[in-house]
Amino acid sequence: MKELTLHFDITPIGIQSVRFGKNGPYQDKKAIAYKKSISIQAMEQLPANFQMWTGAIAIEQCYFLFSPPKNMAKYLKNAIADGWNVYKSTKPDVTDNLFKGVIDALEGIVYKNDSQICMLDDVKKMYTVGSPGIMITFRQVDNRPKRGTPDLLES
Repeated sequence: MKELTLHFDITPIGIQSVRFGKNGPYQDKKAIAYKKSISIQAMEQLPANFQMWTGAIAIEQCYFLFSPPKNMAKYLKNAIADGWNVYKSTKPDVTDNLFKGVIDALEGIVYKNDSQICMLDDVKKMYTVGSPGIMITFRQVDNRPKRGTPDLLES
């Protein structure tokens, strides 16, 4: 398998880095439950004979989908319903908070270590009229030496 798309039925939340207290490292219960839910949903979606990836990986798409706030202007809600993208420009941060939780939750399931991710192409946080969730597409990368930028493996 060279490409994998996963969908998570969960409201995206920002995950803070593990903190260190007087009793050692800790993370709040909400963050732990969120990552566990993503891990379980991922395992349910993997093909029967899926082998954890060990090489270079690209993330072609990662969309964080949020319900519109109640006070959003009606014309924006109508635009979303008509298929227009309306991006979320408020917290949580897309790269270090939203993205971290998903990538950490999939470590040991889709790939051995998140350091294998060497490309990010299309990462967005936006509103949806449907259910909130996360959609992420991974692709294995041909990392053999060659001139120019390494190409994605052909499907």
